[in-house]
Amino acid sequence: MKCEPQTKYCADCLIKFIRTNNHKSYCSKCGLKRSRKWRLEHPQKDIEYRQKWWSNLTEEEKKKVRKRRRLLIYTRNDASPKNRIDRLWQYAISNERRRQKEHSSWKGKPIIDVDKDFLYNLYNKQNGLCALSNLKMTNKRNDLRSISIDRIDSNQPYVKSNIQLVCKWVNLAKNISANEEMLSIIKEIRSQGEKR
Repeated sequence: MKCEPQTKYCADCLIKFIRTNNHKSYCSKCGLKRSRKWRLEHPQKDIEYRQKWWSNLTEEEKKKVRKRRRLLIYTRNDASPKNRIDRLWQYAISNERRRQKEHSSWKGKPIIDVDKDFLYNLYNKQNGLCALSNLKMTNKRNDLRSISIDRIDSNQPYVKSNIQLVCKWVNLAKNISANEEMLSIIKEIRSQGEKR
């Protein structure tokens, strides 16, 4: 039951939180822990509740849930390189669509001339290593060494001749700079590290 937002103290950890539900006595973190504990202790009831919840959903709501579940697979820490690349490919397409809407100079250009198979082959060709730093790329979420799709020339769209896979931190640092400039910075960092 919804209520006016109120500042309350969590019954478990005693941390302040904003309550918007009359029955809520725990912060989101403690509430999640208690929910997981209950599901482990009552597996049969958990299945019954889930089935009842699923049966009450409309077809449109079921589609949204399935889509959300697919996206969760890509963002998990144990996701495979294939799942990570799939998610990045989808992100690149949505990014290009946004660019075409916002910038008139991008209108009419191909959204993305790269398929998933090309990216898998590129990952294997690079042996899972970053194209610029030569570090091993990971599949973990929020990791600076996770796989990232980079355009060699930032003024050109995502086409096969303009794509490389790099670590996330390299992509962030490179921004719109040229490969040569980024490589010289990486070499300088390594040489400074060797001097210490």
